[in-house]
Amino acid sequence: MIAMPPPPPVNGYLYAQTNDIRPGRNEVVPYAIGGRGQLTPVPGGRVRTGGTGISDQTAGKLQAELADPSIAATGDGRFLYAVNGGSDTVAGFRVQANGTLTPLPGSPYPSRGINPVSVTVGGDGHTVIVGNRNEDPLRLALLRGAARPTVVAFRIAGNGALRATGAAVYTAGGLPTEALQLPFAPSTVFSVGSRNDVQGVGPPNGGRWATADAVASSMQTFRLRQRGGLAPLLPWYLTPNTGMVHAADPANPLQSEPVIGVATHPRLRLLYVGTPGSRTITALSYGPSGTLRSLSVAAGSGRAPCWMRTSPDGRYLYVLNSHGDVVDGVQQGPSVSTFDLRAGRAYAPVETSRLQLPLLGTPYANDQGSMREGNNGVRMTVSPNGRFVWVLTARGNQSPTNADHEGNAIYGLRVGSEGALTLVTSRNLLKDGFPWNSRAFGLAVVQPGRAGTDSL
Repeated sequence: MIAMPPPPPVNGYLYAQTNDIRPGRNEVVPYAIGGRGQLTPVPGGRVRTGGTGISDQTAGKLQAELADPSIAATGDGRFLYAVNGGSDTVAGFRVQANGTLTPLPGSPYPSRGINPVSVTVGGDGHTVIVGNRNEDPLRLALLRGAARPTVVAFRIAGNGALRATGAAVYTAGGLPTEALQLPFAPSTVFSVGSRNDVQGVGPPNGGRWATADAVASSMQTFRLRQRGGLAPLLPWYLTPNTGMVHAADPANPLQSEPVIGVATHPRLRLLYVGTPGSRTITALSYGPSGTLRSLSVAAGSGRAPCWMRTSPDGRYLYVLNSHGDVVDGVQQGPSVSTFDLRAGRAYAPVETSRLQLPLLGTPYANDQGSMREGNNGVRMTVSPNGRFVWVLTARGNQSPTNADHEGNAIYGLRVGSEGALTLVTSRNLLKDGFPWNSRAFGLAVVQPGRAGTDSL
């Protein structure tokens, strides 16, 4: 009898969401992470969420899916949650030792709003925050009625099931892209809002996707009460000169610098937000009650810095530049920048390196006539052990006339000296059975014996 070699060691599991727009066909797909970062699909691991993904059906409008993160796990790695943007629910799973997922009792759970896009687990270990973007091109009549964008708090039961404890309308203007419980101000929820149809042609037939709103980008804080209720606090706007103000006239879009993406420092009372229009990262401090103060603006070399994560030790900030520049007449793909946060640089980050990712798919013109790469950066996360950064890209063109099905991909980046990144692995998700007409949606990592997954 020939002895079989032992299976290669598993360095944790990476989870991605298909965001399948076919009714009831949305799935979470697990990958085993090898010692060198290679990804292998977990046999029999694909599991349906009990819901439907979200689609904007345009050529790169990037509206209904504009959010992060869309999958999150508890710090102990026992439970994982994923949004169903097209059916207004949040799916919950128990994470098994082999990386497979088992639906939790009562899953999926109503999100208490239209189009949930963001789900985060609070540092207290028993709070889940969901952002409902209130945007779906297939349900415009509903959105233009009484529906409003909401931020919702849930309580995690002992068996992982979710129970909604409070909801609040996002009133700052724009639509929520992220919402999270602040780690060193646990009674405060912080949310970022952004929308892309303030200007431009809007939906295929003109007009806006959702309710009328002149503010493109904003931030808002909420009070999280002891029993989980939510109460709106202040709306905040980043002025074009990067001063943090409580806008006196929130109807004036000129007061709002575009803000997309947020990360928290694991040891300090600091926030980092992406300002893609100016290619900068703004560092903010926050008080125990959620008050914000602008500290510095860090210039980056990548185009459209949006989604970001800090390293578990707080030494580095990794920023996903969602779009690529045209260099010598050639369209580049997205890139990832490393910012140094060591010592005093936590208050004034400095970009130290940038890794260019491969271009996947052919460039195209979006709804506003601007050229876009075949794949743009939409999600990122960091392994709890700090060894790898994972990036999800997707093809923005979901128009029925789109003939190129490439774009959905996962890239694995190894963290080296001074936080510099090296591309070590990739998965073309079209070849892994992800639907071509849906943008892949969300990344989370669970590592045995390590706390934290997809931490902000």
